[in-house]
Amino acid sequence: MTGKKVIQTLPEKIKDLRIEWEVIRDGFQVKLRGFGGKYLRANGGMPPWRNKVTHDNPYSGSTLNWILWNVEPIDVP
Repeated sequence: MTGKKVIQTLPEKIKDLRIEWEVIRDGFQVKLRGFGGKYLRANGGMPPWRNKVTHDNPYSGSTLNWILWNVEPIDVP
């Protein structure tokens, strides 16, 4: 497993389309596509990228699964 988790919250300022994600279902997981067609991606490997999240395009077969996410609803107080 590479990334840990991401929590999506409401922005503090006016609505900005660059921070919205389009949910694309892929079986029991989802891909999150953002501004410019790039995907939210978990990173593994050597520091400084280990356990970080970026948004870009997967470049090879080894990183294609890094854009698949499990979604778990949580209660926010």
